[in-house]
Amino acid sequence: MTHEPESIAAIVAGMGMKARTASRALLGASTKAKADALLHLARLLETRQEPLFAANALDVSTAEKNGLEKPKVDRLRLTPKNVAEMAAACRDIAAVPDPVGAMDAQWHRPNGLMVGRMRVPLCVVAMIFEARPNVNADSAIL
Repeated sequence: MTHEPESIAAIVAGMGMKARTASRALLGASTKAKADALLHLARLLETRQEPLFAANALDVSTAEKNGLEKPKVDRLRLTPKNVAEMAAACRDIAAVPDPVGAMDAQWHRPNGLMVGRMRVPLCVVAMIFEARPNVNADSAIL
């Protein structure tokens, strides 16, 4: 029995379904829980650099073997500075007030009903980006 490789569309659809399931768990997360997760990610980025750099070295080597242009290979390469910036970004976002649940405006209708505009998460966003490992962290923290 031969196994057909999954199409890109099927892979992306599967990733989207998993992300949607995970997003439901985040809907009820407290501001503290979200900030704690971001701070934990910052610590992991700082304390687990060896496996990050080892995996990145494989990516860079594969890119070079496949003839990727030098500027793209350079963007793919992680450095201690990149990782420090990713960790700092995690801490920066953790320190920003949580927008979820914030009321942007409220007003009374002529019938006495109070109406408001509240910030709520709406969906999962898929991102396609070229070889920039820091975008993984940037998209995850947002």
